[in-house]
Amino acid sequence: MKLKLLLSFLLFTFFYCFAQAQKTINGKVICNEMALEKIDVVNLNSKKSSTTDSQGNFSIEAKVNDVLLVLSKDYYDIKVTITAADFSKDRLRIALSKKPIELDEVTINKVEKVNVIVSPEEIAMSKIAKFESAPKTVGVYTGEMPYGMDFVGLFKKIFKSNKKKDKNETSRFVSFKEYAVSKFDADEFFYKKLKIKPDELDLFIAFCESDAHYKTIMEREDTLETMEFLMARNEAFQKLER
Repeated sequence: MKLKLLLSFLLFTFFYCFAQAQKTINGKVICNEMALEKIDVVNLNSKKSSTTDSQGNFSIEAKVNDVLLVLSKDYYDIKVTITAADFSKDRLRIALSKKPIELDEVTINKVEKVNVIVSPEEIAMSKIAKFESAPKTVGVYTGEMPYGMDFVGLFKKIFKSNKKKDKNETSRFVSFKEYAVSKFDADEFFYKKLKIKPDELDLFIAFCESDAHYKTIMEREDTLETMEFLMARNEAFQKLER
């Protein structure tokens, strides 16, 4: 009985002394089986530290029950408690998990803007073409004017005629739209008074140019005559199915 107690005491003393003894422990830090370098490993008990090399290896003095804190900017920090079995291993493997990329670390490449020159006529044509290609349902503009007049065809004719303007034309304005907008404020007159939608202004101007009288209006530059002309054309324009 005394012999058993003595052996138990000696065994306890051995493990106690082993637990209190500082020994060098070798380890390797990985993530998805890839070695991680420049990872800090700190012994929270002894305050000693180490850093992993290019192969993810590190060495640090520790004893049983010491806590190692593994620190990194790009990976989640973890704590590892050293056991007696860890000293018998060839190398202690510590696996880290990758942190998600933060928004302020995302690089946004600047995409150079490409300037494409598009004429007002081309913009208006695209809008009219969009109206014409829309499904032909009740209450939706079909691209046709009353009495069978084709709105797109009308605009194409106006567009071509504008390109072939007589060089001796006396009007100092390039287009009727330029003239009309110079006479009246778009917001106050066209949008509020005539109640024309902003995205239909080009359509309205094209509709006005379907009346050959617009050239005379431009040449005379009479404000009252221009107002009467626009109001008369608007009354007909508002009756179009759209």
